[in-house]
Amino acid sequence: HRPPEWNIQDSILKAQWVAIETSVMELIWDTIRKTSLCSAHCKTVTAQAMEALQISAQESSLHILRALASVTAKLEEEIDVALLTRCFELSWQTCKDLKKSNLFRPSVETFVAIAFQPQFLRSELKKHLMQIIEDIQELGEVIPGVFNALVKHLLSIWRSPENQDLLEDCPNTLVKALTYGPIYRKDQKSVFDTEAFVASQGNTLAVNQLLKSEHKLDAEVRIRGITFIVQLNPAIDCDLAAKLCNALLAHDKEVSSVRKRYFGNSAVHRMKNRVWQAILCLQYLLDEKTAGNLLETVYTDLADESQQPSVRTLLEITAVRLLLRFPSLRVALIPAMKKASSKRTGSVCSFVAMLVHLSSSLELGQLEAHLLEFLPELLPWSMGQHFNARVYAQVALHLAAQWSTQHELGKVREMYHPVFLSIERDIGNWSKNVQKLLDDFYFRVFNAAKHWTAEAIFYDLPRLTGLTDQELVSVQAIEELMLEDQADTFLPLRNPDDVLSASCPSFWIDGEQEVSVSREGDFQKKITPWKQNLSADYSERQSSSSHKGDIVVVASLIDRIPNLGGLCRTCEVFGAHTFVLNSLKHMEDRQFQNLSVSSETWLSVEEVKAHQLREYLPQKKDEGYTLVGLEQTTGSLPLQQYRFPKKSLLLLGNEKEGLPVELIQLLDVCVEIPQQGVVRSLNVHVSGAIAIWEYTRQHQLSL
Repeated sequence: HRPPEWNIQDSILKAQWVAIETSVMELIWDTIRKTSLCSAHCKTVTAQAMEALQISAQESSLHILRALASVTAKLEEEIDVALLTRCFELSWQTCKDLKKSNLFRPSVETFVAIAFQPQFLRSELKKHLMQIIEDIQELGEVIPGVFNALVKHLLSIWRSPENQDLLEDCPNTLVKALTYGPIYRKDQKSVFDTEAFVASQGNTLAVNQLLKSEHKLDAEVRIRGITFIVQLNPAIDCDLAAKLCNALLAHDKEVSSVRKRYFGNSAVHRMKNRVWQAILCLQYLLDEKTAGNLLETVYTDLADESQQPSVRTLLEITAVRLLLRFPSLRVALIPAMKKASSKRTGSVCSFVAMLVHLSSSLELGQLEAHLLEFLPELLPWSMGQHFNARVYAQVALHLAAQWSTQHELGKVREMYHPVFLSIERDIGNWSKNVQKLLDDFYFRVFNAAKHWTAEAIFYDLPRLTGLTDQELVSVQAIEELMLEDQADTFLPLRNPDDVLSASCPSFWIDGEQEVSVSREGDFQKKITPWKQNLSADYSERQSSSSHKGDIVVVASLIDRIPNLGGLCRTCEVFGAHTFVLNSLKHMEDRQFQNLSVSSETWLSVEEVKAHQLREYLPQKKDEGYTLVGLEQTTGSLPLQQYRFPKKSLLLLGNEKEGLPVELIQLLDVCVEIPQQGVVRSLNVHVSGAIAIWEYTRQHQLSL
């Protein structure tokens, strides 16, 4: 029998010879990489390299791949499709086998150099390479930095004028780069947040000079795409820009088909925002026909659905920029506004915003004629029933009055002098709501002509419209990559002033950033959502918004003032999101005030008439609320057994009649409070308070 120590010696000797073999293998393939070979020899070496990949140790794989990259670059004529297809498959599989190794990322970079060469992309290998691109994209969703290697290499090819035809054949890859942003797991987010904090310390920490964040590698994908499109030349790249714009619109349509209504900072929201940021960058390259088609898409998107604020802002600015470039397209703006208003009244706000920004960006000689054209269309909206459309129209009139005085526009001043006088008067909440919009950065300092910059599009606007910090792309990051390319940019990188960087986010952004509140809302005509989007007391409520729940308490069916006052107080105490009653005048009643003890000052209150509930309830359901009625029915659930969703609407019945049958049919569920007595009826204020407490116990107190 062999002594045990001999087995140990055998293992050591084996490891030594494996190391020697690996070193020799590396030396051989490094030598081949540096040797000039003819095409015939390259094919032979490629076949030998494929054989070596199957038997070599992991440590040697990278050296073999690097040799392959050097050898395949010389295969310009008589491409052997079968040989190279097998070579690419084997090389890519070798990379995937190294996933848990430090060699993985450099091996992927080397593989990309092997496979994605111009001569291969023009050959019969193209279809196979497109499949590999999809595999790399899919792998990049779970492993940071993978897709960045591919994009970096492809962009270096596409930048060459003789290779631009390759991009026109596959614009979807660039679209993927421009909209790239994996959804990370919670553990990854924690790591990346820590990395962001460490990176913010700059060169004071040595690690920032030694290591690069994996998250930053993924962020670079989008930045590389951005730097590419801002360098496109209007003289030679118009056709490419049109194809890319159409590909972006197709991608936006695909995303919207999955979910038309989407939450703030959701994956759909962020994807749509990236699409329209890219389109806004490209619009200066489009011809008039393509611009007209793009405008129709913008008008349709604004009319069909209530977009998130950041997306809506980008749509509006894109339209304004196109209308500035092509005056002949302006004739369709007012008809589009009328058509959109018949589809969705709230969309008028966007068209008013476009008219305002178009006015502020026009040359002085064109301003008066423009105002005389669109002011007659705005006057009816300034007195209409839709709250937000009315306020937006009043803001437009207010600004028109300022411009007519500032620039001495005699015809406008003469024709609309009485209107301007009434607009300038201070009339309670009317003036406060108008002033809030006038103070918003969008109407106060933003200029569509002056602030068409990379800094505004990718940093300031997302920050000011409530997007998460992960979506902000700093101009410094773009400039760093621009230095690598040393090319001119046709889109200005930095703002001409600091008014946007000095501005605060819009007042309508909710304190909870994961759900952004729409600036415009989407309320039906007859409802007056007072204090919700344009609250006169927002500044006081803002400090406590982080403690509020998402329950909406609807008391429109309740008649007795004391019950309403008590419920208002209960809603404020337990942090309800909104209290709805059938008339705001009830809050002026002494009985209401005695029981509410000023709680209405700190609570969002809406007015919805009882007869409007049949329209209001489905609308709230579309916004994601679960409709819960407090009523004893044959199918009602005991309150203690029901788990309230986070976004719940609690509908309370009339003191005598309870909930009408026609409203019960609109509800998702009815709950009842178990009772033991003979009367078996609680006061509506008491029962409402119990239900609100149960919601608070489940959500607020469990945090």
